[in-house]
Amino acid sequence: MSDIDAARERAFAIIKDISRQREIVRETIGSDKDAALSKLTSFILDELEERKQIEEELKEANWSLGERVKELRCLYGINEIMERPGVTVEGIMDGVLTLIPPAWQHPEVTCARITLNEKKFRCDRFRETEWSQSAAIEVDGETVGSVEVFYLREMPRFEEGPFLKEERDLIDAIALKLGVIVAQRSMEEALKKSHDEKVAILEGLGDAVVVNDAERFIYLNRKAAEIFGYNDPSDLVGEPFLHFFPEHEELLRQRAQSRLEGGSPPSMYEAEVHRLDGTVVPVEFYLSVIEFNGKPAILNGIRDITERKKT
Repeated sequence: MSDIDAARERAFAIIKDISRQREIVRETIGSDKDAALSKLTSFILDELEERKQIEEELKEANWSLGERVKELRCLYGINEIMERPGVTVEGIMDGVLTLIPPAWQHPEVTCARITLNEKKFRCDRFRETEWSQSAAIEVDGETVGSVEVFYLREMPRFEEGPFLKEERDLIDAIALKLGVIVAQRSMEEALKKSHDEKVAILEGLGDAVVVNDAERFIYLNRKAAEIFGYNDPSDLVGEPFLHFFPEHEELLRQRAQSRLEGGSPPSMYEAEVHRLDGTVVPVEFYLSVIEFNGKPAILNGIRDITERKKT
């Protein structure tokens, strides 16, 4: 139950209680005015106290809601940066650094640093301090960098030093998105190489890789074949891609066609793969448009998120 819902239920309970107290006063007035006056006074004092408590709860709920809006704005902003045509990894990192301070509860004293393959990106007025939190950027299970947030001075303590529990969730989500970006760029770079180099690199990636047009498999690595329930990737080349996603087939077809025609549908989303043996696996897609064998195609990075769904 959200803070706002809890405050609303408390308000309804107080309204019912007030009605009950008024009835008691009405019943008492005819027989004992002193008792009625005493009860009425007690009622007014209780009502004032309850109203004060409701105001405090609503104030806290509104503050909490405002913080969540800031966090969502940050994650949405990262998605927008990823969608920019031709944006470089450096451009993405610089853009993310502008989004981080406003998403934390004390933006006026917040700064951040992103480290990626030993290269460091820092926001303006950056200074390393003792009040910090960090999250690892991982690709294929290996740490390739980190996201760090610092406060420039000591602030009130919350769940993680001066940081909220929700800010831990946010920095972890940012690191996850940056890991996806790095993996996606690795795949795009691999596809620019010769066929043999291309296959060697794509087969070595920890993520499943699929290249498809709006309907069918053009290429997939062995990890992708395993997700779909096959041993040999060649068994799927030329076969319908979207049939493995019956609940999302039409939506995925529309998004694929839109992206091939230059549109900007979401580049990350979740779906469920119906494997060859009938089992269902939740997956996360991150995709982009590439040129494959001289034609436009969609490059999909696919991650099995079964374990994440369990937490």
